[in-house]
Amino acid sequence: MSLSHLLKRALHKSSFFQYSLGLALSTAESLFKKVKNGVEYKRILFRNQLEQIVNLQLVVSYPNNNFNFNARSINLIDFKNCIVHQYNFDCPPIKDSVTHYYKQEGRSLDIGSFFMGIKKEHSVHMRKDQNYICLNCGYYIQIVNTQNLLCSIVPANYLSEIWMYCDTGAYSPDDRYWYSVRWKLTHTFEMINGEQQYIPCEIIKVELETLKIAVVNTIHYKDNVHQITCSPDERYLVITSFKQNLYIDYPKESIYTNPKGYRKSHEKGIIPDEIVTLDLKTGHYWYTQIPTPVPAHVEFDLINNRRIYLSTHNMKTYQSNIFLEGNAAIYRLDIKDGETIISGCYTGSDVYRITQPDLFLRNGKVMISTANTPDKLDIIDAETMSLYERIIVTPNIKPLNFSKYGSALAPNKPNVYLSSTPSSDGRYVIVGAREGFKLYDMDAKELTTITERLPENMVLGYGHPRQLGK
Repeated sequence: MSLSHLLKRALHKSSFFQYSLGLALSTAESLFKKVKNGVEYKRILFRNQLEQIVNLQLVVSYPNNNFNFNARSINLIDFKNCIVHQYNFDCPPIKDSVTHYYKQEGRSLDIGSFFMGIKKEHSVHMRKDQNYICLNCGYYIQIVNTQNLLCSIVPANYLSEIWMYCDTGAYSPDDRYWYSVRWKLTHTFEMINGEQQYIPCEIIKVELETLKIAVVNTIHYKDNVHQITCSPDERYLVITSFKQNLYIDYPKESIYTNPKGYRKSHEKGIIPDEIVTLDLKTGHYWYTQIPTPVPAHVEFDLINNRRIYLSTHNMKTYQSNIFLEGNAAIYRLDIKDGETIISGCYTGSDVYRITQPDLFLRNGKVMISTANTPDKLDIIDAETMSLYERIIVTPNIKPLNFSKYGSALAPNKPNVYLSSTPSSDGRYVIVGAREGFKLYDMDAKELTTITERLPENMVLGYGHPRQLGK
């Protein structure tokens, strides 16, 4: 009997599926069985103490464990006390079950490359009291209770009717709920076939204590939702998509075989997209067109609850490559009377694939830190939306080359830093890559490599590290 049938028969009355951190799901056709290294908790000391006192706790995943569909390792890095809190836990099967679903539906789709979040969670979030870890994993939400060492799959019957979940969720301001967006996989197929331009997307929240799911609203939007973010007063939700549709599709051949075809696609560019703002008080929602393609990550202002900052990637993922199609940007937008209006923009001829805009206060001013591909850390003045300071993180890295194809291939090397996280006092910024971390001291204007201070064989700077509580 398949796991899908077992879940439907035994757990059809539950909204979540819970298992001990010492238990694991191994294959789609098996029940749960104990494994030698099930979910466990460790505290690991840095080999050396940091010379600086960096008031920052960072939540990251350990990517080498997350590509085999059955295990995850989540690390809370406490830079102040030089301790890594590590949570290792097993995951339910996905690939075989979903591939079987595709075959039943008569579909032939490469799930490994088409959907983000299936092989690896996009970002990991730990509540500020450290009692819960939440992560969206493509077809379900995984919630770890660090106090009783239980891991829950929400919903329990995720294999009975396949839903996709957004890459990045968010805690409610009171930390009681986990917000997410989901849509039916069948609706994604309809979009692929050109049958729908907008599909129903459910805005849901999961109560962390009970793991009950509540549908907050249903909006008509695109699939492949990338992020949902809640305003500090819980009045608004902002939702972004991750659509990267070109006006002219890339050729099926590789870029090296058909460079002219890729240049033709580049010259037409990526179709601009829109974000959604939902008013939780009235239930109304509206769209805002964003000039730069691929709006991805959004954060609310630290002082003004009606102001957001949105990063746009202007890139296309294709055949295991990332093509930079033009300059990226960070937009400042203000929410006013049923509209979300652009009020500022940071961009430039040397700004590419900027990632999560991380906000912090420095001398009473709101500042933004962001990684700028391939080698820069940009600090931006949020009031003027202009460059405040630029730090070259990786000297002597090979520059981007746009001359041959029009677009440029983004480098994928261990020393390419794709994340930046400021400390709570606004003095330090941690930048992360697969090779580890570097620390920038804004007072001393010094960049320090701290990789060697972390435990051996722990690759900790990859993906989207998040501050504790975000």
